Amino acid sequence: MRNPPRLHGSSSRDNPSRTRRTYTAREAAEIVGVTPDTLREWNIRGIGPRGIKQGTTQQARVYYPAAEIDRWIQHGAAPESAGT
Repeated sequence: MRNPPRLHGSSSRDNPSRTRRTYTAREAAEIVGVTPDTLREWNIRGIGPRGIKQGTTQQARVYYPAAEIDRWIQHGAAPESAGT
């Protein structure tokens, strides 16, 4: 039996509980515990997990590396301490 493909790859060395390398804004927001709008605002202000912009200016998407989300969480950055 074949395993289903992983859309964003596999990365067990950063955090064995995560199987993806990047997350969408919605997925990352859920992990961090805020709304996607808050996560986007943090990204604009440079105070939240750093996202990677892919695409053209008008149609760009921002992805969040699992390692960056882990770094953000490990450094004690909680939603109330990030200036929401």
